[in-house]
Amino acid sequence: MRRSSRADRATGLRPAAAAAVALIAMGCSGSAGELAVLSTGATADEGSGEAQLAGTLSGTVADGTACFSVTSADGGEFLVSWPEGYSALDDPLRLLDETGTTVATDGDDVVLVGGTATAEESDIECGGVRAPEWRAGGVTSAE
Repeated sequence: MRRSSRADRATGLRPAAAAAVALIAMGCSGSAGELAVLSTGATADEGSGEAQLAGTLSGTVADGTACFSVTSADGGEFLVSWPEGYSALDDPLRLLDETGTTVATDGDDVVLVGGTATAEESDIECGGVRAPEWRAGGVTSAE
């Protein structure tokens, strides 16, 4: 019969169990370097018939959150909130969909489906930018 070590007694776990707990915890933390994005809380919907926003995607990182905005040809700027499961990676700053696929990179010309927030909740702030919110359903094109 195996005798307990001081470390076993301190943690209450045997080495194999402690290793399993560590692996589970690492698996729950996401990919290294992954950044949060503003979220709509809804699932992706790239359906037709929704409003579209076309313009240049620009982003900045503030407090572990990638803040993306789109500036249209007429100079209007919207801060974008993304569907549930979207995230970002840095260097270069890029947007990932819920499957982890890069769908747009900082500086791309994009077309987004979605719509604006209500008048009462129109302006949001992220990364030092304050602008009306565009609630994206997805990215239909990026170049």
